[in-house]
Amino acid sequence: MLRFGSVEVTPAPARWRQPCANTECSLHQLSPYIGKIKSSIAGELVERFSKPGDLVVDPFAGAGTIPFEAALRGRRALGADISPYARILSKAKLSPPPSLDAALSLAERALQEAAQLPTPDLRVVPAWVRRFYHPDTLREALNFASICRRPGNEFLMACLLGILHHQRSGFLSYPSSHLVPYLRDRKYPRHQFPEMYAYRELRPRLLAKVRRSYKRFVSPRGSAVVGFKQTAVQNVVMPTRFGALITSPPYMNALDYGRDNRLRLWFIEPSLVDQVDNDVTARRQAFRSGFRHRRLAKLFSCSTSSPRRNARR
Repeated sequence: MLRFGSVEVTPAPARWRQPCANTECSLHQLSPYIGKIKSSIAGELVERFSKPGDLVVDPFAGAGTIPFEAALRGRRALGADISPYARILSKAKLSPPPSLDAALSLAERALQEAAQLPTPDLRVVPAWVRRFYHPDTLREALNFASICRRPGNEFLMACLLGILHHQRSGFLSYPSSHLVPYLRDRKYPRHQFPEMYAYRELRPRLLAKVRRSYKRFVSPRGSAVVGFKQTAVQNVVMPTRFGALITSPPYMNALDYGRDNRLRLWFIEPSLVDQVDNDVTARRQAFRSGFRHRRLAKLFSCSTSSPRRNARR
């Protein structure tokens, strides 16, 4: 046992270093989220610090990994995060279509509706966004995104965000990185790799993404999902009683979540990009003020059955 000031800290077990991408529920891989906690770690923490039926709270939910693992294990889950991208991913995982057939039907209907919309005017799209896509691909993605923005379509939006950029043929963009959006045109020059700059149709790529999302599908129990709130941590209204608070706070000095998710945020809502530019300082201030707030000062001491059952990474 180690100590951090007056707090006892248990060293992380070696098994936490093992990959889990080939064994976890495939909904965890809807769309990449930089800095997220491993699902295997989240699941183990849920098992250790709560029991079935408990309410598990995560005020820094991020990709929704902890609330989703809690719901899969028969706990009630409540998550919160300031990020709109976190809201999309968390709601998509906590309330997915009940089966692959249902998900494909939902996607097909949305694709058909998007195809009936007027052709978007790309002149109003920022140049930095246009640089990532063939014009015809971008028009299809824009129309589909407008359908996905409707409440209840978070699963479809998450699937779209998951195929927005990569150099692989199953994605929509010109050759680019997958996690953080930047073009890889120096590694893949247009004159040497013209096929990587051709039109990429949305429909087959989206439906393939939906199928991959159900490869190892486990549905959360509907009664286990309490909800998700998009809000800053200092504004989180905590329940008076809960079983455990399990969270993985953001990497304040290492990651800029707005910049690193810039393209996905633009597709969620174009105005968001201006709001999240250079958000490291703002998030750090919110984090500190949140934990100075008297309501949140109780977060790591409240419990329904023991004086301290909360877990932090």
